[in-house]
Amino acid sequence: MLSLRWFAPAACAASLTIFLLWWLVLYRALKPGAYEFEPAGRSFEPTLTRYFEIARVLISLAVGSVALLAGYVGYVLHAKPQSLAIIQRVVAWPLLLLAFSVIYAVLFLASLARSYERYQHFPDSYTRFWYSLNQALAFAALTCFASGYLVLALSVVSMVIEG
Repeated sequence: MLSLRWFAPAACAASLTIFLLWWLVLYRALKPGAYEFEPAGRSFEPTLTRYFEIARVLISLAVGSVALLAGYVGYVLHAKPQSLAIIQRVVAWPLLLLAFSVIYAVLFLASLARSYERYQHFPDSYTRFWYSLNQALAFAALTCFASGYLVLALSVVSMVIEG
């Protein structure tokens, strides 16, 4: 069994790998050059608002989940200290994956706002790098969020089966 002290570095490495894979795939799939925020003369602001709302929901759910899991570990620490090692193994990966989903979502919002603001002044500034970075941050946030819940469910089921 993997020692508990290796969970954090492994989960961090997995989260960073998720982001890097998304960025690499997206960057390689796109053509070099400038990209438009507002194709065919449509305003990007309604889309920007939708992106911000989706990210806000993801951040709220992930932060709430992190707080709940951390609170549960604290409860177990005081109420059933003999179960603490098992509970820590169950929540270690999901906790870090959810935390990284928040980090990536916040970075996505900051990068998207920065890119759009810069695009307003310098339309050729939204390049393949920035487009793929924004997309990779968004998809990494969603992937880490979904993976966090999947790993949490699998960990709980495995804990119940093992007794």
